Amino acid sequence: MNAGLIGLGDLSLKYVKGLALNNFFYLVAVSDNNKNAAGRLSYPEQRYYESYKEMIEEENLDYVIICSPLSLRFEEARYALEHNVNVICESPLSTSKKEIDELMNLAKKKNLVFNTIYHFQNGEEVRQFNKLFDPRKIQRIEVNINNPYSKDGLNIDDNKLDLKGCYLDSAVNILSMIKLWLPFNSVKLVNREFVNAKNDDAPVYAKVNCLIDNIPVVFSIDWREDVDNKVTYLTYDNKPLTIYHSSQEIIYGDWKYTFNAMDRLTRHYYNYFSSFDGLSNFEMTKKIHEVLFKFDPNNQQ
Repeated sequence: MNAGLIGLGDLSLKYVKGLALNNFFYLVAVSDNNKNAAGRLSYPEQRYYESYKEMIEEENLDYVIICSPLSLRFEEARYALEHNVNVICESPLSTSKKEIDELMNLAKKKNLVFNTIYHFQNGEEVRQFNKLFDPRKIQRIEVNINNPYSKDGLNIDDNKLDLKGCYLDSAVNILSMIKLWLPFNSVKLVNREFVNAKNDDAPVYAKVNCLIDNIPVVFSIDWREDVDNKVTYLTYDNKPLTIYHSSQEIIYGDWKYTFNAMDRLTRHYYNYFSSFDGLSNFEMTKKIHEVLFKFDPNNQQ
């Protein structure tokens, strides 16, 4: 099968190794309206298009992979589906539940694959946790995410405004990881705290305290401290277990597991693309985005 990549920003650099080992499709073309996009030189063998529409119309594509900014994903995914092309898309898919429902319904109507990428799910430390431990023994979950996306602690950096704030950017991946452990049959918000940026109507800090399937879950996302660190603390079988996502480690009692043979984001996409099976993840995507919007005071739909 032939695939085209839409969006050649910094994140596309992390795709290269995974796409090279993918056995499901072959990347034949790439597109970005910026001729000098960061990832363009990383795909020298693929035909380049400034317009993703032209790429879809000119190439005999079976799939498009959407790696563009959040504000563009809905239109790009809809255009591909309307032209009978299967879609793989970064998450979140949109800031609107209505738009996500439209994409899911269109893909189902046309019998096309729509698979959403949740890169936290494909972290090696998360995959290994799922192999080595029993999620039924999880009694409490706390996730802390720090990203250095605000130089002054008040304003979102200009080059990160497309992310639409810390909550949408990171909570979708936090929830995707938790969804591997809990079915999300019941979700209850206990309390939340959001601090919006001065230069944008989007948060630089978010903390959510909730119950998911009666398991206490707390997660915080902070862009204000100029720190890049991601860690999950579990109470597992009445004992502490820590998953260090940044260093790709698990520590449980005297045991320490390390899985950092590859940088973190490269590993996420290496795992995702090298194991892609051509199936849709409609129900997982629907549930994750429902909970994502449920907890967001800026997005009550």
